[in-house]
Order: sequence, then C-alpha cells, then structure tokens
Amino acid sequence: MNKSVKEGVKKYNVMKRRDGIAQRIEEDITIERPLEIRLSKQGITPVQLAITMRTPGHDKELALGFMYSEGIIETIDDVEKVEKVSDDIILIELSESAGFSPNEIKRRLYVSSSCGACGKSSLSDLDYEPKT
Repeated sequence: MNKSVKEGVKKYNVMKRRDGIAQRIEEDITIERPLEIRLSKQGITPVQLAITMRTPGHDKELALGFMYSEGIIETIDDVEKVEKVSDDIILIELSESAGFSPNEIKRRLYVSSSCGACGKSSLSDLDYEPKT
C-alpha cells in the first residue's frame, strides 16, 4: 500500500480537462478495501462475524462500534483484546464477563458502509420512534 499520502488515500496519475485542454495531473483517490471482523472468547475458536467495505484506517474503532451497535458488546469492558491480524482482518476477543458468546452467531453479517439504515426492513429495527 502506498503510505506516502495517508492511510486510505493513494496518488494516481489522471487526465483532467480544464477549459478544453487535457493535462495529466496527480490526484489523491480514496480507496476502499474489505475488512473481516472475527470474534473469539477464551477457549472458543475465532469465528467470522462480518465483512464490511471501508476506507482503511481506524479499523479497530470501526469493528468495536459495529459490535456495540449490533448488541454484541455493551461496554468496552466486554472486550479483552483487539488485534489487527492483517491489513484486512481484525480479531476481537471478548472478556469472560461478556454476555455474548461467539457460539451464538447464527449467521454471518454483511455490513454496509452507511448510516446503518440500509438493509433494515423497518424503522422499528433501528430503535427509532417517528415524530408525530
């Protein structure tokens, strides 16, 4: 990965037309890569929880926020360790006191990189109360 600019951004040579004249310039382009979130707990083999597309950077925070929003963790005390296994894999080990177990995962989740409303079937799924 080209880290000469910053994480999640790469420089590319592109053609840009301005006032009818084409010129080659270098542009910063935001990139997206998949992130696999794995979950484990002491004595339990890690399982794949979800895959999401993201702009690389702050992957640990993204994974923890996802787990919180899905109700897998209630507080940071539910997390024993967060480990970046590779550029595209995060492993989160739950503490013994965490109420959730990786064995409870009945399905793998696809995560959209959006506000969280996409993929929900109703407003009640969002814990949302419409204003009347």
